[in-house]
Amino acid sequence: MLSWALSTHRLTHQPQLHAAGARNFLLLNYPSMEASPFARLSRIPNSLFDLGADIVHHNARLAFMAHRFALSHPSANVFLFDQHALSLAVRRNPKAFPETAMLERFEGFCYLYADAEEGKGGSGGQSGGQSIQGQRAGEATRDVFDALCGVGLEKFLWRDERHMTEGWQRLVARKITEVLDNGEARLPLEFW
Repeated sequence: MLSWALSTHRLTHQPQLHAAGARNFLLLNYPSMEASPFARLSRIPNSLFDLGADIVHHNARLAFMAHRFALSHPSANVFLFDQHALSLAVRRNPKAFPETAMLERFEGFCYLYADAEEGKGGSGGQSGGQSIQGQRAGEATRDVFDALCGVGLEKFLWRDERHMTEGWQRLVARKITEVLDNGEARLPLEFW
């Protein structure tokens, strides 16, 4: 099993933060990672299935712990954002979201782009593509292109083995803003 890849800790810092005066908590569960290059490149038997099961288990534990925290701290505003459901929706229909509509490559990533979003460069344009060496940390990467990769970075879902590209990050940011603005996903949820 790949349970080592996921944290199974309790919500230990939230009570301390609450005691120190914090009242707003946003918790994000894990997105679907079983189709990630990390899982696909793993040589562990059943790794895709095990990672998917581990993520579902972790996300369920997080939801349970978040509900318990919200119930025991009624003065707190606790939100749980479901990245898992959003990532599945993107894989089913990336065109449904403007931030991911340009995606073409879902199964892998290009090693030349793996460090592009950290500002570490890539191939430096050595293959005749646009140079990405010297790119500053935090700089937008949607225009990064290297001919050896075939398409630009913005066309890939995965930047490297475990991290999604800017389109995904922008989608998550927009959806979190919507959730916070309209109060969706505020815990505790009532189950009647």
